[in-house]
Order: sequence, then C-alpha cells, then structure tokens
Amino acid sequence: MTAVGLLLAVGQHRPLSGEAERQGGEAMQEQTPFRSFALYVLSRGKGVPDEAWEALGKVRAVAETNREKGIAVTIQEKRIGLEGERRLCIEYEEEEKARRTYDRAKALVEGVDLARLEIETCAEPEEDEKEKGEEP
Repeated sequence: MTAVGLLLAVGQHRPLSGEAERQGGEAMQEQTPFRSFALYVLSRGKGVPDEAWEALGKVRAVAETNREKGIAVTIQEKRIGLEGERRLCIEYEEEEKARRTYDRAKALVEGVDLARLEIETCAEPEEDEKEKGEEP
C-alpha cells in the first residue's frame, strides 16, 4: 500500500491554468527538440487538389535543395490513400535545419486546403509495436 501511495505522489501532475498554461504550452512546444516533420496532402473524395500538390512539390524542393547543398536530410514520400493522398516526411540530422525547413514549409502550406503539416517522426513502427493481426 505504501508503494502505491509513493508512486501516485511521484507521478502526480499539477496542470497549469489560464494564462500560465497558454504561455507555458507555447514555450514548451517551441523548445521541444525535433528533427522531422510530415506534410500530408489529403482528399475529400475528388482527389488531392492541385494547390495541395503544388505545396507538396515546393516543400519537397526545399528539402532536396538542402540535400544538394550537402545537408544531411532524409526524404520519404508514401501514398496513404486511394485518391492519391500522400505523406511526405522530412528528417534532418540537425535540429536547427529541421526547424528552419519546418518554418519554411509552414509558410508554404499556410492557407492551402487539404495540406496538413505535423511535427512527427518519420520512422515506421517496429513490427512488435504494430497491432496484432496487421500485415506489414
């Protein structure tokens, strides 16, 4: 019983409230290290819109230009849907390069319908992390 109480006390989390939460949350997001992000171009039953395809091409071109300059970057593109939807994932060895490219990508996709930019890992889940019964 003592161990359970101790675990609960150690694991206790005090959420921020009001303005402190907004300021703290934004600051934490800006300071969280990341090296990769993904751009999703999606569809609403009529295929991926031309504007979203253009945004994907521009973001990809930024990463390819970095690669040509000798910057260590990995570019992965994968079809994720039946109507041409895609996931473009870009990963840098250096966080600073990832942040710069992410900021540029964010500006390129701003206001583009069905283009979604997410900070996330490019790595595929390990076989043992996939749900049982799912085929590779």
